[in-house]
Amino acid sequence: MRLGTYYRLLVARKLNLPLDGERVLDIGCYDGFILSNVKANIKVGIDLQTVNRFSDIQYIQDDFITHNFGDEKFDRIFAFDVLEHVENDEVFIKKLISLLSTNGVAVLSVPSKNIKVFPSFMQAWVDKKWGHIYRRGYETEELKNLIADSGDNVKMNIFFGNCPMFRFFYLSISLLWRVSSLMSKAVLKLVNSFDCRFHDGNNGFMYIIIKTESI
Repeated sequence: MRLGTYYRLLVARKLNLPLDGERVLDIGCYDGFILSNVKANIKVGIDLQTVNRFSDIQYIQDDFITHNFGDEKFDRIFAFDVLEHVENDEVFIKKLISLLSTNGVAVLSVPSKNIKVFPSFMQAWVDKKWGHIYRRGYETEELKNLIADSGDNVKMNIFFGNCPMFRFFYLSISLLWRVSSLMSKAVLKLVNSFDCRFHDGNNGFMYIIIKTESI
């Protein structure tokens, strides 16, 4: 489990994002930690590199864009901090939506293009550490246009997670995580409680809910 994955699950729960479903797909699942914390009859995780940690998860080690899912459809699809790492984000979004069942829901998170950690001179190092090769993040209008172009039967909502304390203490928490993940989890719970009270702002992350509707 990664620090960022644990924190994203805390935020998703705090925001009451719709995670539980019947058939759930997690894109960029790594070890399947988020899938292990949702209720579902079928759990599928896909990543370029997987760690097969949980017995109730079907792991697929492959590229999501090129993988053939056949006729499979999912009523929940996750892509937490994945989109910014994809060269062709338009193809990614269209394929994601094509795999959603009617009235299915996708939950995504992306960094804001203006994301800032403390101290600010470390941002370039953090971008490299986070693998921001193609883009640091998105602006709200970019996301709206990207998803609007994917189909007429798609609706979306954006929630802001400015996470001021997480960004301020990120480097310190990252060091602590290497020493004791147990202590880090306790700290992250406190950080998340504070951050969810001050979630508005565009210097952190955005959480996107995409819903498909019958035409």
